[in-house]
Amino acid sequence: MYKLTMFWGWGCMLCVGVNAAVVFTVKSKYVAFGFGWTAPFVWAGIWATITTVWVQRMLSKEKNEWVEMSNRVHIEPKSD
Repeated sequence: MYKLTMFWGWGCMLCVGVNAAVVFTVKSKYVAFGFGWTAPFVWAGIWATITTVWVQRMLSKEKNEWVEMSNRVHIEPKSD
């Protein structure tokens, strides 16, 4: 979870930095407006896609580890 938080946090700061740099340096207010509204949504879509793939992969890995662990530790039922 920590890695995912850092991924989103640093990515957001990078997106904001690039967005601010472009918006405040371009001459055309139309380009600045368009970029300022489009870039964050494009970034969020890309990050959400990466997050979905990442989490699915990690959940699959965790499931396989649980199955492997349950196969190694076999508990016999009690017999009275």
